[in-house]
Amino acid sequence: MKEKSPHFDGKDALRVPQRLKHRLVFQPKASRLKFFAFLYLYCQAGVTQANLILTMFQSVIKRKAFLLFIGLIWSLITYSQDKDLQKSRIAILEEGLLLYKLEKASWHGTDILVHDNSALINQIAGYLSYVESDTTKTIFWNKTDQIILTVSFDSIPNEKSGIANTQVRIPTTKETDLIALRNAAFEKLSKNEDKFFTFYERTNPNLIPLITPKERIVFILTGSTEKQLCIGNDYKLWFNDKNKVTKKAQLHKSLIPIGAEDNSVGTYHSHILADQPFMTSTDICTFLLYKDILHMSKHTVVSDKYTSIFDTDRLTFIIIPRDNKQH
Repeated sequence: MKEKSPHFDGKDALRVPQRLKHRLVFQPKASRLKFFAFLYLYCQAGVTQANLILTMFQSVIKRKAFLLFIGLIWSLITYSQDKDLQKSRIAILEEGLLLYKLEKASWHGTDILVHDNSALINQIAGYLSYVESDTTKTIFWNKTDQIILTVSFDSIPNEKSGIANTQVRIPTTKETDLIALRNAAFEKLSKNEDKFFTFYERTNPNLIPLITPKERIVFILTGSTEKQLCIGNDYKLWFNDKNKVTKKAQLHKSLIPIGAEDNSVGTYHSHILADQPFMTSTDICTFLLYKDILHMSKHTVVSDKYTSIFDTDRLTFIIIPRDNKQH
């Protein structure tokens, strides 16, 4: 895929290199049950043994018993992992769901801006979303950092539940901190002085700032300007209280596009970065954002040591250790 300079106009053409296509595995005709049972057995026993075990079970027992068998495996995986792995699994899932809520609010907030408040578009200098109690808010500010549009959502944001307020106001303390954090990240991204970030044609970066009692971070996701899911080319930046970058991480090695024609029961990609052995929170966020658009219900990530599986329908996430000695 051709890279581009950091001008986020999204006007160039997106090209998918042949070297990336073999990294996606689709199972459009296989049943969900067999596909994910195979994945588990493969991780534990290898491809030959997995096929053999599945064949034996399917030929010997009835479908109901087979369903019970797979359900038992799923339960054992979820509840028998060691505590550290469970902590990682829960943290990734919770963070992924939070990122999804924030990015979903930004999507719908932008729609409300364009459809109902288009006169404000030329005044917008930036936007972000944050959670406050049971409400998710998307704010849009002008060049003088005044809030000129606030869209409030209850629960999981959707366009119909958004309440727009066009009253011009100064930002709250929390909003001021988030705006400053996002601006610092955007400046770092735009300058790209150390060539840490990669830019692709027909994509735009989406910045998600988060401030918790423990840290100040910004996630950068790559979004396609077309009806296409993009996995990868995402980053995580850590800042100090003066909004200076203290640490940064590349969460995926490259960008993997999945188009509408690829929708299927399950998708797959691999993690080759040693410090990213699990499915990332950005994977979960992105997959949920495109769930209803591309009609994909499960996603699998395989690294050298683990296999991660996320179900968008049930919002379940499991991490399976791989026995590499058997491969």
